[in-house]
Amino acid sequence: MVYIIVLNWNNSEDTISCISTLLKQNYIYFRIVLVDNDSTDDSLIKILAFLKKSCQNYLHLSESESYLDEEIHTNKITVISATSNKGYAGGNNIGIKYALQSNDCKYIWVLNNDTEVESNSLSLLVSEMERDKEIGILGSKLVYYHNKNVIQGLGGKYLPWRFLTQHIASNHLITSKYDNDTISKQIDYIIGAALFVKAEVFKTVGLLDEQYFLYFEELDICLRARKHSYKLKTITDSIVYHKEGATISKEKNAFSEYHYLRSNKLFIRKFYPQTLFLYNMMLIAKIANRVRRGQFDLAKANLKVLLGIKYVNSKT
Repeated sequence: MVYIIVLNWNNSEDTISCISTLLKQNYIYFRIVLVDNDSTDDSLIKILAFLKKSCQNYLHLSESESYLDEEIHTNKITVISATSNKGYAGGNNIGIKYALQSNDCKYIWVLNNDTEVESNSLSLLVSEMERDKEIGILGSKLVYYHNKNVIQGLGGKYLPWRFLTQHIASNHLITSKYDNDTISKQIDYIIGAALFVKAEVFKTVGLLDEQYFLYFEELDICLRARKHSYKLKTITDSIVYHKEGATISKEKNAFSEYHYLRSNKLFIRKFYPQTLFLYNMMLIAKIANRVRRGQFDLAKANLKVLLGIKYVNSKT
């Protein structure tokens, strides 16, 4: 059984579209676990209304109820309401923990709510995971939803001395041909919008690291999986369309910049501590550049990362 984890926060429109495409999969052995990350709008009400209208077989639980492992859940869709916004890792972990309680959980597909999938996307992932038992995490070909001729990425690399992530085949035409094995040798991580994970991996290496509120969670889990000799692979025939940046503001703002830089620093401290001094020097240069441009909110966000000060945003 595949458990599909979808995290919603203030975005019922995309979440409903995502669930609608999932219900059209030609692979039938799956359940959807939808976690609402303490939305501040009426998106949860709209999602529940949609489920009531379109699917009778669903269950709505509070976060505390989701940990009652003695209860056997057979519903096609389970909705779990989080008690607070726990970020990407924390919110998804609620769903992952729920899935792992079930004896029939073999695979977990962590899927962004701003994605839509082809009808055969899941069956291709399951087939490849069944074929190669050494694979721990699989990825799909991510394609821009608003420009379906262009690839977002086939996985990515981390450049430790530049402190950058780099998607493989980013902005290439979708008609470009790739060999799955060749691509898989190049990647350090599967893009977090669509992570297909063997349940055994979470049991072995742990859940998503909740120190990250946003960004770098997928890179972290992929590196931990590799350290335990699990393979990463991308299946380019499995297509996922991504409305990139819909969950958070598409504009570069202080909140997103703070969390990107903070998560990058956490990742560096954990996996590349020898580069931490250079990273801090880079932050100082960024602060000076932001001040020079009059971008004082962004400069302040950079300074908070440098000094280890928590960013407080009333909207979250």
